[in-house]
Amino acid sequence: LPGVSTGSSNEAFNARINGGLQSGDEALLDGATMQEGFMSQSGMVSIQGDFQMSPDMVQEVKVLTSAYAPEYGSSSSGQITMVSKSGGNQYHGAAFEYARNKVFNAAPWNSSCSGTGCDRRPSDNEHDFGANFGGPIKIPFLYHGTSKHHSFFYFDWEAFHQAGGSNVPTLSIPSVLERGGNFTDWKDSSGNLIPIYMPGNASAACQTAAGVGPGQQFPGNIIPSGCYSPIAQAYLAVMPQPTNTQPFNNYTLAKPVPDSLVSNSNVFMTRIDHNYGDKDHFYFFWWRQFTGYNTATALPAIISTESPTRPQNSPIARFNWEHTFSTTMTNHMTLGYLNRNEGYGSEPEVLAAAKAGTLPAVTGAVSNNSLPQFTFTTFNQISNSTGPPNGNVTTRPTWDLNDTANKIIGHHTITFGFDWRNIQGNIHQHTNEAGSYRFTGSATAIPGLNSGAPIADFLLGAVTGDSVDRRTVSAWFPRQKSWALHVNDSWKVTTKFTANFGVRWDYFSPSREKYNHLSFFDPTGMNPDGIPGRLAFAGSGSSCQPACYGSEYPEKPWRKGFAPRLSVAYSYDQKTVVRAGYGVFFTQAFYPGWGGGISLDGYNLNQSFGTLKDPTTNQADPSFYLDNGVPAPAQAPPFISGSFNNGHGILYRPLDANRRSYSQQWNLTIERQL
Repeated sequence: LPGVSTGSSNEAFNARINGGLQSGDEALLDGATMQEGFMSQSGMVSIQGDFQMSPDMVQEVKVLTSAYAPEYGSSSSGQITMVSKSGGNQYHGAAFEYARNKVFNAAPWNSSCSGTGCDRRPSDNEHDFGANFGGPIKIPFLYHGTSKHHSFFYFDWEAFHQAGGSNVPTLSIPSVLERGGNFTDWKDSSGNLIPIYMPGNASAACQTAAGVGPGQQFPGNIIPSGCYSPIAQAYLAVMPQPTNTQPFNNYTLAKPVPDSLVSNSNVFMTRIDHNYGDKDHFYFFWWRQFTGYNTATALPAIISTESPTRPQNSPIARFNWEHTFSTTMTNHMTLGYLNRNEGYGSEPEVLAAAKAGTLPAVTGAVSNNSLPQFTFTTFNQISNSTGPPNGNVTTRPTWDLNDTANKIIGHHTITFGFDWRNIQGNIHQHTNEAGSYRFTGSATAIPGLNSGAPIADFLLGAVTGDSVDRRTVSAWFPRQKSWALHVNDSWKVTTKFTANFGVRWDYFSPSREKYNHLSFFDPTGMNPDGIPGRLAFAGSGSSCQPACYGSEYPEKPWRKGFAPRLSVAYSYDQKTVVRAGYGVFFTQAFYPGWGGGISLDGYNLNQSFGTLKDPTTNQADPSFYLDNGVPAPAQAPPFISGSFNNGHGILYRPLDANRRSYSQQWNLTIERQL
């Protein structure tokens, strides 16, 4: 699009319109905002990515880049406006399919696949298909419309299905020897053996089985079975066999897997128009996305690392009423709603294995709603602790009501109106309650030597990092509202000269949490040691004592968002036009981190693990062993205290942060027809 830059990424997240702020644009569909609730996504991300429109659903798209009228706001740069397609007086329809299949493709020049069962052409099969139909509404014996009252409909459907992908994944998994404790194949780039040492806090049984003590190399670089962790053995037993003998990049899948979250999606759109006499036009727009559950996985499903989305169902609704009062006055009212509804979770087989106990859990974790997750330095992750998708659902609804009236008075056209938004979020989170456990190789290493192996740590069950989430608040609900008033006078001074001048007033409330589950840094409040600076908790009830802030949010509301707009157009002759404009444009009330400015520090605890220096061998002792379970925290949440998290980063929302950023724009163009 003209005036749009995405840098080198070609991503909507990085888009700038007319040199404005990144993510500073706004989008409108049939007159209502496409703002995605508390996440305040940019208009381009919303309308181009999260709520994708089939071209057959759209009648018109415009991009306003500079000095636009006061009725447009919540943006420091551009405005993307989209109008949906409607039916007409005649019936029209269409259908299409775009197909991609490996039978149409040549083999890639760099394909190294060979042997039985090899297919040098990746199985990337895609189908994009759909249909549309529209026209007048006629119901036999019931409704045919009249000369003054008539109705129209339009329906569009588009589907996208994908199987496979363009690239065949290659992973790094433990070798067969290493799964059996034999690390004679664990070598550096020069072919030198990398030694494996007994951890400093290894059990007496393991030391006896190996015949060596802490800090000593395992004989032959082989870990005896008496040292194995039963938990690690169970997960290694269901790993696939390597497809080559290399230490890394040793498992190539037989076929690609879809890498798209929406690899099986359907999008439906319906619009109903009704003209009631000559003065009223009503229309209703409904859009809905349904996305199938992408169960594709690189590893066996029972230890899949994927976090597919379910549900992924997003609705948009619009109701518009255009009314003509007289030949000099009209009014347009819009009510809009949208909601991005998505949940991310572990694969069904992972959840089933956790529920049935097919694979062991790590005791001491919060929940066994999913299997634990194991990550490694240089090797692919095993399993996924995201948990059930229905326990990790986020919705971000937005309600928008606006009204704009136009009144002609002599040579003046006065436009005035308002915009009200109810911006919400509903977040449910149960991730990582089964725990994430990291193995770096440091437990079987000696400091200063090239030694140790992550799979050796895992085989011993020697955890060297990561965390378990412990929650007292697993659902929270950001809330925010905005109001805007605008007025503009378009004055036709002469037949050649037109001036537009107006003003817009915007106010976005600071975000709050519906039940005051919010904590933040208070720079002036006294901490328990009598020093300014503490962790404060929203509200004033008994649940936040003794660290209540006394308000739902820390910011002071800022209501001075007045934005003047001025533009002129002069027609020198029939072929020459000069235009100029100036305006102030305020952004939405963005909060960094995609969370609506909500922190739950004090309510929840991320219990993290790390290594400890062994006093005898100087090794990095594991924080615990898998088979012994997760150590209980010194104190369970909640921690309603002004001193909680001292020395760590906490949410800071400055007192003046509700004062929104803005841009000043001006332009001058001279147009000449040649």
